[in-house]
Amino acid sequence: LTGMSYATGLSLASELRAAEVSSGDIGKGVDTATELLRRFTPNIELSAEHLGVFWLDVSGLQPLFDSLVIWAREVRGHLQNASFWGRVVVGFTHFGTYAVARAATRDERRQTNRHVLVFENADAERRAAQRVLLRRLDIDPELRDMLDKLGVRTVGALLRLSAAGIRKRFGREAYRLHRYAAGDLAVPLQPTAVVEPLTRHLDLESAETDVDRVLSFIKHTLDPLLGMLASRHEALTALELRFRLETPANESRAELVEQIRTVRLSI
Repeated sequence: LTGMSYATGLSLASELRAAEVSSGDIGKGVDTATELLRRFTPNIELSAEHLGVFWLDVSGLQPLFDSLVIWAREVRGHLQNASFWGRVVVGFTHFGTYAVARAATRDERRQTNRHVLVFENADAERRAAQRVLLRRLDIDPELRDMLDKLGVRTVGALLRLSAAGIRKRFGREAYRLHRYAAGDLAVPLQPTAVVEPLTRHLDLESAETDVDRVLSFIKHTLDPLLGMLASRHEALTALELRFRLETPANESRAELVEQIRTVRLSI
């Protein structure tokens, strides 16, 4: 469990291995997973509180797939092929889908039929979410252990307590969790805007071999793009140049790709 010492965890699971994962690696993983998921829907909301949790908009996709179950299985399979483990839950609310997705035990993760779950209605999702153990959710370890001592171990047990009493006795975080689970903080999907890379294409009338002239072409093509970035309050972090090379008539056209990226320095 989150907050548990390594020694305690090792006493419960002898095969446990632990190491620190850098924030940079986590960020790269989130970015990669996001790009993989965009192949299934353009509207994706990344959870700022729960790293690795993504909410996808499936509205309007039904004509493209025979069922939502098939869609969910394809999403999960696509992630697995890229070495990501995932559980896909199709439902109606942010909290309900998040809680049920995080509820899978280790044994359930080994069962293929438990990797995908589609709820027929909101009531079914609500009942499933209320059965989720609080220790499966991303909540403060001290709050989790305190509630556990009082016998409050599931989302349903938490919701049976009064919101005012929760806030008075356990504080603001517990009160927010209660409201979140109760649906009081429900909002529409907040998808991350897709930012398309700026591109320009330049055709030369004849093959060019003068490096200085090529650099001049690049500069005149790049300057307007930098102005567009500035207008979007953005900065250039990567530049990709693709050159089509002149080849004999009986050969396929060759391409040369050069990439330039900024480097982040830690001081």
